[in-house]
Amino acid sequence: MKHLIIVSAPMFVSGIVMIVLLLDLLQHPSRALRALVVFMGVATLLYMAHCVYFLHETPLIPFTDTIYSTANPMVFPLYYIYIKCLTDYQVRKKDITLLTIPSIVCGLAVGIIYLMMNEQQLASFIDGYLYKRALTGASGVVGAQIAAHQAVKILFGLEIIPILWLGLQRIRNFDKLLVQNYSSADDMKLTWVKVVLLVFVSACLISFTINIIGRHRFADNLDLLAIPSVFFSLLIFTIGYVGMKQKGIEELDKLLEVQEETSKTVALNQVNPRGGALSGMTSVGEIDVADDTKITSLRQRIEALMSEKKLYLQPQLKLNDLVRALSSNRNYVYQVINVDMGMSFSEYVNRLRIEHAKQLMKFNPTLSFADIAIKSGFSSSVSFYRNFRLYVGCSPQEYRSGKTL
Repeated sequence: MKHLIIVSAPMFVSGIVMIVLLLDLLQHPSRALRALVVFMGVATLLYMAHCVYFLHETPLIPFTDTIYSTANPMVFPLYYIYIKCLTDYQVRKKDITLLTIPSIVCGLAVGIIYLMMNEQQLASFIDGYLYKRALTGASGVVGAQIAAHQAVKILFGLEIIPILWLGLQRIRNFDKLLVQNYSSADDMKLTWVKVVLLVFVSACLISFTINIIGRHRFADNLDLLAIPSVFFSLLIFTIGYVGMKQKGIEELDKLLEVQEETSKTVALNQVNPRGGALSGMTSVGEIDVADDTKITSLRQRIEALMSEKKLYLQPQLKLNDLVRALSSNRNYVYQVINVDMGMSFSEYVNRLRIEHAKQLMKFNPTLSFADIAIKSGFSSSVSFYRNFRLYVGCSPQEYRSGKTL
C-alpha cells in the first residue's frame, strides 16, 4: 500500500489539480488557464506512465511507455506556452506546433517500433533495457527502440536551456512594461511564475539526470523513489496554485479596463511578430519623439495636474488615465516620464504617493500605517512598505520616530 501511494502520488496530484483548474476555467475562461489545464493533463499522463513502470505492470508498458516518450519532452514546452499566453495577446498556432511536434514525433516513433516487435523482442527490450539497462549490442527493432529512447532523452535535455531563457525574457519584458504603464504593478508582476519556472527547470534537470542514470535504479528502492515522488507532487501543486492566482494579460484587460489604442500606439507584438508582452503598451524605442519645447510644456502640465488633481491617489491609476486627463498623445506622455524624467510611470506615481504619505505622518501622527497606505493611493500595506523603504531608505516606523538611515 505504501509503495502504491508513493508511486501514484504525482499522478493523483496532477489529475486533481487539472480538474480544479478546469472547473475554474469554466467559470473564468482565459487562454492562459486553458494552456495550464493542457499542461496538467499531459503531466497526469506522464505520471500515469511512471506509475505503471514502477508498479512493474509490464503488459501495459508498450502503451504507457509510448505516452511517456511523448509527454516527458513535452511538459516543459507546454509550460512555456502557458507563459506566452500570460504575456502575449497573440499565441500563434505555428509556435505551438513548433514547440510540440518534436515530442509527438518521438512518441510516434516509439509507438510504431513497439508495434513492430514480437513477444520475444518486446520482453527482451522491457526486461533488458527499461528495467536492467544491461542490453548491449542490440540490433534490428530492439536496437531501433533503444535509439528512439535515446533520442527522447536528448530532446528533453536540449530544450531545457533555450526554453528557460525565452521564458525568463518574456517574464522580464512583461514586468518591465507593467511598471511603465501601471502605477500599482507589484501585484500584477509574474514574480511567482518566474520562481516556479526556475524550480521547474531544476526539476527538469533532476528528471534528466534520473533518465541518464536510469529509472530502473528507483524501481525497487522505495526510499529512493519517495524523494522525487514528493518533490514532483509539491511542484505540480505549486504550479497549479500559482496558476489560479496569477493574472495574465487578458485578466488585466478586464480588471483594469485597458483600452487598446492601436491607431496611436504600436504594440510590441506588432513590432516583434514572434511575440511580445502587453499589446497596446509602449516601450522605449517605439515612441514618436517630440521636440524639447513640447516635452517641457507637457512635463509642466503633468506636474500641475498631479499636484492639483492628485491623480496618484487612485490605486489603479494607469498611463492611459493620465493621457486622457491631459488630452494629449500617449507617446509624448510616455516620453516625458520614461525618458525626460528618467523613471517608469510606476516609479513616478509611487514617489508622489510616498511624499503624500510623509505629509500624512507629519500632520496626523496617530494615523495607522495601514490607513496611511490607503490614503496615499497604495493598493496594499505591503506595497506601501516596499516603496517607502525603496525611495526613502528606511521603514515608515523609522521615519516617524526620526531614526532615518
